[in-house]
Amino acid sequence: MERVYSCENPLIAQHVKNLLANSEIDCIMKNEAVQSLAGEVPPIAAWPEVWVVNPADKQKAEELIQSMDSLEANAGEEWKCGSCDEVNDGNFNICWNCNQSKS
Repeated sequence: MERVYSCENPLIAQHVKNLLANSEIDCIMKNEAVQSLAGEVPPIAAWPEVWVVNPADKQKAEELIQSMDSLEANAGEEWKCGSCDEVNDGNFNICWNCNQSKS
């Protein structure tokens, strides 16, 4: 097994696990219940971790995680619709006003 992701937020770790599972990558999550030890162990030791079962899937998993991270990094940027000039939040891929796709 190979560790491919770790973070302090168990919801994000679960999201990563679901992303990999939906891409047919067999994975597990470790340290789900260890958060109760926070303060007694170094904080990073209590973070949830996502591990791929087959080491051959590690590269594909890391690529999926990286693409997820880059999408989230760009999600906050507002954009102006080319059709109606409405300003939309970066989380939207379709204009809320005229249903034109983000281009």
